[in-house]
Amino acid sequence: MLDLTTMTNKNTLYEIKMPDGEILTLKLPTQGLLMKLMDIQNIGKTDPIAALNGITSVLTEIFNLNTQGKVYTEDQIQQMLDLKTMMLVIKDYFNTTAKTLGE
Repeated sequence: MLDLTTMTNKNTLYEIKMPDGEILTLKLPTQGLLMKLMDIQNIGKTDPIAALNGITSVLTEIFNLNTQGKVYTEDQIQQMLDLKTMMLVIKDYFNTTAKTLGE
């Protein structure tokens, strides 16, 4: 029997240290969020402005997957992180997800 209650372990979580020093533990994305991440990469090639508009939204969704129950708004994300950092977080989160799914 496949026991899904055992699936929440280190391999299905992503940790990030926030600018204030707090460590957030994030769940890996749902299929819908993963598709949004891939869309941003594809849109960025043809319409960089549309991609920029989606970055904060997607990053807010990612941060709200935290297991601590903390809720972030898009405004909080924009004030906390510059664009370069946002893109770095998204890239690392996506790469970690891809690696985990490939295992």
